[in-house]
Amino acid sequence: MSKIEGLHEEHKRSVLKTVSWRIMATLTTMFLVYVFTGKSEITVGVGIGDVVVKLFFYFLHERVWDRITFGRTICAYPSLFVLLHHYQG
Repeated sequence: MSKIEGLHEEHKRSVLKTVSWRIMATLTTMFLVYVFTGKSEITVGVGIGDVVVKLFFYFLHERVWDRITFGRTICAYPSLFVLLHHYQG
């Protein structure tokens, strides 16, 4: 991925990319289940289970990584967003 100086990804873009990836990943899983079983009921059940289970494990993954300090640095000059967010609440 290239990073263009001065550009950043907005949160709404990140959310849209997350949702589109989740849809693609679940459809891929469902496709494979259908290819191997040929049964729509099983395919839909696995697709629903896939979303629920993976969201749960993603949440756990995020919580674990929140406790890991590797790759984090203290910024001497926090961004304006961080400063405004801190003082708002």
